[in-house]
Amino acid sequence: MTTPIRLSEKLRILLDDSTTTERQVHAFLKGHKDIVIGAFATSWNYTNAFSEVQLGADLSVDFLVLCANSGQWIVNLVELKSPSVALYSTTGEKSKALLLVERQIAQRIDWRRTNEQAFREVLAKLVSRDAAAQCSNASVHIKARSELRDPHTYIAMHSHCLIGRSSTLTERERDFRRTDDQSRAWGSPQVVTYDRLLHSAARGE
Repeated sequence: MTTPIRLSEKLRILLDDSTTTERQVHAFLKGHKDIVIGAFATSWNYTNAFSEVQLGADLSVDFLVLCANSGQWIVNLVELKSPSVALYSTTGEKSKALLLVERQIAQRIDWRRTNEQAFREVLAKLVSRDAAAQCSNASVHIKARSELRDPHTYIAMHSHCLIGRSSTLTERERDFRRTDDQSRAWGSPQVVTYDRLLHSAARGE
């Protein structure tokens, strides 16, 4: 009898293949949203992950992970690049792929800053009609949709550039990454490698 391949192993095989494209990884994760939720959700009153979310007429985000606790809703924007690309050049400069995905995330952060109510409307339409409010008194909001539309409801937002593999970084590249993490401005995107998703998939088994 053949033993089924575990989900984490399927993901590992996909990521270890140097010919795997960003589109292929996206399709796999779209079919296994729990991996994305496990990697990026920070509260558990409500959790869901949505793929290819449109922000306005010209922008979209690969994944939007939405969660909530008793005090706030939390949005995690996740933009993907290939798992096989380098994060840094030999001189320690950020690679073109990393700079590109950081610019993409920055555009989406800027869009939210100038389109707050439109952003809230995007989130409201993502949750189901019967989803309950998470951080309001019942006399104010009963449903999540009206809660998310309310400008008085606090919505925290974090952003992540999902790129490369930490398992293949040299010690020098790890030093570059630690330096970047320490100097990262508040509110700027966090660089995350696909190894976090492997850990998430393994935890769920």
